[in-house]
Amino acid sequence: VLKGEGDPVDLIRGMYFWTWRTEEVLAMVEWMRAHN
Repeated sequence: VLKGEGDPVDLIRGMYFWTWRTEEVLAMVEWMRAHN
């Protein structure tokens, strides 16, 4: 998140628990990337 490398969608797809593979979590990761 800090350096903005990689694809957030790939990050979310690789998460083990389904509860983390949501559009809301993706939006949070994208927000964190934009504000760090």
